[in-house]
Amino acid sequence: AEIFACLQGYRDLGVISENLIRPDFSFGILKGKSGCGKSSYLKAGLLAELAKTEAHRGIYLKFSNLDSLETIREAFIDSLKLPKADIETLNFLELLNKGIEAVSQSCPNFQSLILIFDQFEQFFVYTDDQARREAFIQDLATWYNNDELTDKIKILVSIREDWFARMDEIQQRLNYTLKIGSHTGGNSFYLKNFSAEEATIILAVMAKEDLGIEENDIERFDNPYIQEVLERDLASPTDRLISPVDLQIIAETIKQQNTSEMRSFTRQAFQRL
Repeated sequence: AEIFACLQGYRDLGVISENLIRPDFSFGILKGKSGCGKSSYLKAGLLAELAKTEAHRGIYLKFSNLDSLETIREAFIDSLKLPKADIETLNFLELLNKGIEAVSQSCPNFQSLILIFDQFEQFFVYTDDQARREAFIQDLATWYNNDELTDKIKILVSIREDWFARMDEIQQRLNYTLKIGSHTGGNSFYLKNFSAEEATIILAVMAKEDLGIEENDIERFDNPYIQEVLERDLASPTDRLISPVDLQIIAETIKQQNTSEMRSFTRQAFQRL
């Protein structure tokens, strides 16, 4: 979270966090390409931002092949320290009320519990049984149409851009309207990749944190050359942006080299690699 804070200029947490805690926010979507850093943004960025407030509590849930209700149950056990025996038979709405109760007791200024559904495309991948999928969507619809619950429980869904169209299945049932996120209100957010200039600055932060390379150490971090390489070799041919996962691969590769000469972001090191 500390390192991520250095990158806030390129991953604006203010817009999304301000919208999430609005009284009229109940359901929203964060989308982006695979590898654009959604999970890191949510875990190291958004959760840390929410933790600065006493009134709003965020809980991260990573969807997988596990049953959706079980995913929520395990997150409540882990994050809210609820005894498993107390919640293992509860349905969706009962779980939400139990979560509200738990947070209210520990936080006198409590206003909302924000559930972050990450990798939500896995819900569609693994819930191929229509009856099971319908059951969870119906649970969401019941929550969404309960003003008392949406006042205390908010949900942010994070999903890969190429799976975003599948959200129509849920939108038809909940009948929500998406509005592009902005400071004036919104519930639809897009996480884009980085320009070559932004990516170079981010690599500089990673170089300092992982290898102790100072920003002005041109012998180990050749800024103009790195930006040139990123623009030429890593930028997408369609939008000229660079994926964070590619930056991570570069940083990890350099970090694993044996000599300081090779553990550098320079022309010589890159050409030898």
